[in-house]
Amino acid sequence: MRKILLYALIGLAALAAGFVASLFLASREQAPAPAPAARLQGGTALLGQEKPLPAFRLVRAGGQPFTNADLKGHWSFLFFGYTSCPDICPTSLQDIALTLDTLRRNAADLPVQGVFVSVDPARDTPDKLGEYVRFFHADLIGATGDEATLQRLTRPLGIIYSKVPDPNHPDNYLIDHSAAILVIDPQGRLAAVLQPPHDPEVMAADLRRLVRFRGGR
Repeated sequence: MRKILLYALIGLAALAAGFVASLFLASREQAPAPAPAARLQGGTALLGQEKPLPAFRLVRAGGQPFTNADLKGHWSFLFFGYTSCPDICPTSLQDIALTLDTLRRNAADLPVQGVFVSVDPARDTPDKLGEYVRFFHADLIGATGDEATLQRLTRPLGIIYSKVPDPNHPDNYLIDHSAAILVIDPQGRLAAVLQPPHDPEVMAADLRRLVRFRGGR
């Protein structure tokens, strides 16, 4: 009798295990497909986690304002630096300029612009910025603002910068700053962060890939 009862219990356990396994397999089959990888060749896309930029009002050449509204309707490559930068800034702006040209050749219907924001308002006037960026590309935008405005804009974006004084030449200071290029989507949100070293062909391909990830938006 005990053997019969034992066999019955074993059979019930096997049936229960089979039932649980079938439920598990069914749930695996019905689970949604994973989201596309957020990794780009040159950085990381914030798919589904795009970050709105804080409200800001900068000044560009001619005293014209540059605000959040100027980022709407375009994909933008946004870079923070200063005109006296000896290496990172000229190289990054050249990379953005070449990327704009590449995209306009291969994706002419994609609205795209480049924006350079100076974190050195004491030396970089809006008009000086305008002349500086035009050296790299006719369609690059240069803008800056006071220190409080720059801090409100950069901190939420993870951009850091700090002045490096020169004791012998107080006006000849350097500024250490982040070297990432930020991609801003047509809704004015941070959509991707591209880390150095930058490659214009990779940047252009990454933007096209990002647009595809988002269904062309």
